[in-house]
Amino acid sequence: ACALYGALYDQRPFAGDTVDALADAVVRGQLRDEPRAVAVPRRVRAAIRRALATDPARRFPTMAELIAALAPPRRAGLVAAGVGAVAVVTALAVRATRPAASGPTCAGLDAPMVAVWNPTRADAVRDRLRAVTPATAERAAARVLGALDLYRDQWGAARAAACTQARQGAASGALLDRRDRCLAGLRVAADTVIGELLTAPAGDVDRVVGAVERLRPVADCDDPRETMPRPSDAAARAELERGEALFARAYALGDIGYFDRAKPLCEEVLAIGERTGWLPLTARAHLQLGRSLSHEHDGVAAIAAFDRAASAGARAADDAVVADALVARMFDVADTLGRPADALAARPYVEVALERAGSPPRLMANWFHHVAIILYHLERFDEALAAEERSAALLEASVGPDNIARFDSLDTIAYIQLERGQLELADAAWQRVLANDLRLHGAASLAAAQSYANLGRVAQRRDDLTTALERWHEAEGALLTTGLEDWPLSLGLGQLRWQVGRWRAALAPLTAAVAAATAEAPGDTQPIVETTTVLARALIARGDLDAAGPLVAQAVRAARGCESPMLPETLAVAASLA
Repeated sequence: ACALYGALYDQRPFAGDTVDALADAVVRGQLRDEPRAVAVPRRVRAAIRRALATDPARRFPTMAELIAALAPPRRAGLVAAGVGAVAVVTALAVRATRPAASGPTCAGLDAPMVAVWNPTRADAVRDRLRAVTPATAERAAARVLGALDLYRDQWGAARAAACTQARQGAASGALLDRRDRCLAGLRVAADTVIGELLTAPAGDVDRVVGAVERLRPVADCDDPRETMPRPSDAAARAELERGEALFARAYALGDIGYFDRAKPLCEEVLAIGERTGWLPLTARAHLQLGRSLSHEHDGVAAIAAFDRAASAGARAADDAVVADALVARMFDVADTLGRPADALAARPYVEVALERAGSPPRLMANWFHHVAIILYHLERFDEALAAEERSAALLEASVGPDNIARFDSLDTIAYIQLERGQLELADAAWQRVLANDLRLHGAASLAAAQSYANLGRVAQRRDDLTTALERWHEAEGALLTTGLEDWPLSLGLGQLRWQVGRWRAALAPLTAAVAAATAEAPGDTQPIVETTTVLARALIARGDLDAAGPLVAQAVRAARGCESPMLPETLAVAASLA
């Protein structure tokens, strides 16, 4: 019916200068008025209008009925019918081979993203960086503004290409719609991250900058999949689009680390998914909700959410969500519940799910990274190294050279090499990580503090305590400058001071480590086990048994609660107190 309308009237049936405007006209059923200069029988006009109705119930039930309504009266005879058919075919041929003189074009489709990222907003981001990170502001601004300029340009080019391909017949209208919905989600995520750059607390700005570099690639929208038909009802479709926008915002907030703000959005998206009955949205919302619950250290609830995500994804035939949910579930069993052996037992099933999903490179890299960490905690260091090297290879092929995920992988390799006794390799890897931290964040940053501490650990393994103290002193200085807390760093500093006989000086960072662990991972968690056990042992050695007693009780309780491998050690400390 659209082709016939265009052939007869030399215009599209629905008006709209942009894809969004055109889609809005289609959804609302706002047909253009037919040109009066074109002589078309009234019954043909009526039949075409009925065929173009937005409500399926108002359209012709079958193609045969539409053809019958378009056919000329029988008294015109076969000759008239033949002439009418030739006229329509001729009109279609002329229209298909002649460029449109007017109507919607593919120009200006970058406007929604330009509204999100433009010179005014760029100036505001630069000013914010200068205010909160003056030492590294220019470097950070160049990095962030360059990344967002490129992202805006890629987004606009992708939207124009999708439109052009659809107009030329190289891509279907359905693909155009899927691409446009996918790009709309990317725009919402970018807008969310940029908004946080302008408003986040000063101590969070580094995390937001990292989220800019982790924005989902525009290329993901080249051929996005939808495994279920969308609702036919216009109101349900509009609500579904609102749910997808909320999900894009929740995902972006979670990627920054604002899981507490993402959680209520996920719950709202779940309600929309239930009302519309669109399982792919429900599955993704359960998956993101699980990540929020995991961040709250509620492992049981998180795993239940991941299970619901996998179930909904399976019913929607969305293999990618199923695989993602199973990867997240396995890591939570190992990390939050403290059961790495149980988690690893599920590895064959997760790998089958990943294969069914087509082994997407970024998800596969994340999977091998999780496997490496689990194997590391099981002290299977050679297997852990093999897994992390596979993750690094996948990242090298799928993300840019400065992507933070590549340095996270290098950091993990250094930890593994340290435990394997490959001190030179560990030192070289951490030197590279430190150089990147200094380049991106400067010396007064948590990232740099952690890298200095790691280099101090290498020096300790070499029994070079002078160098170790220097590195740990640099780490402490960087951490104090940030005003942040980091329990592993404080714990390591206290242990080193204890090792070199600076017992009184060790107590302050060990106490700070317990406080930071309590803030980050309260309850029966591994950080609580590690920090309270070390501080209790130090207090016992100094003869302060009254202060050590509650810490020992807390350490034993937490070790039992999270099934920590340190339980025998905590019991030994308890025995020494008795």
